[in-house]
Amino acid sequence: MSDLVTGDKQLERKLARLPDRVLNRVVRRASAKAMIPVSRSAKANAPRETGLLAKSIGRKTKVFKSGGTVQTVVGPRLGFKQMVTLPNGKTMLRNPFKYAHLVEFGTRHSAAKPFMRPALESNKGAIIAVYRSELASGVVREAVRA
Repeated sequence: MSDLVTGDKQLERKLARLPDRVLNRVVRRASAKAMIPVSRSAKANAPRETGLLAKSIGRKTKVFKSGGTVQTVVGPRLGFKQMVTLPNGKTMLRNPFKYAHLVEFGTRHSAAKPFMRPALESNKGAIIAVYRSELASGVVREAVRA
């Protein structure tokens, strides 16, 4: 069971009664919705040399069949490779998926410009609140459906 719902015994009992397939659907939806504020904040905080890095930030939720673990990842997506014109007028091929970590953590040649970590840190309370409310409404929705 997720650490985010620990302590909410009534919700834990209701979740435990759901079949695995239904539980995965409820948790997957709650996890995806809970990370919306993080992706919005990361897009807003991303450095804007060309705007491609911010444009590439998205969410992906996956349910691992072995163990039933649900994971939502926020970050630059594949498929955003484009030719861009830099402020100095030079045109080049850019792929945010391949350089986002260099922007976030910096290199020995350039300072770090964190945008993902602050997005997560500033939204921890919102993540937990949305996750709990989505789990609760998901349990009710599935109970009505059954």
